[in-house]
Amino acid sequence: MILSLVHIGHPQELIRQFETYQPGSSSEVKKYFENVNLPNVKMSGMDIVSNRLRAVAADGKLHLKQVEAIYTIAKKFGITDEEVQQVRALVDQAR
Repeated sequence: MILSLVHIGHPQELIRQFETYQPGSSSEVKKYFENVNLPNVKMSGMDIVSNRLRAVAADGKLHLKQVEAIYTIAKKFGITDEEVQQVRALVDQAR
């Protein structure tokens, strides 16, 4: 993910924040994931999954660790493996 931030030109300070970020440590993040059944939360999650799949596939290769991270994020949003596979198929078709 950090490489995709660099690639699209985000400021170094933002990239440093991502490099030091500890997942799940933010109270805002914890609050956000308390109710993943809300439609807007799931739609946000689907957007994130779709964007991450496109970003990691930009070099033409999907690495195992990248795919595992995407599935982990998806689960946090209540997105099933089947839904991720559907999004992945759409991303593959668009390439």
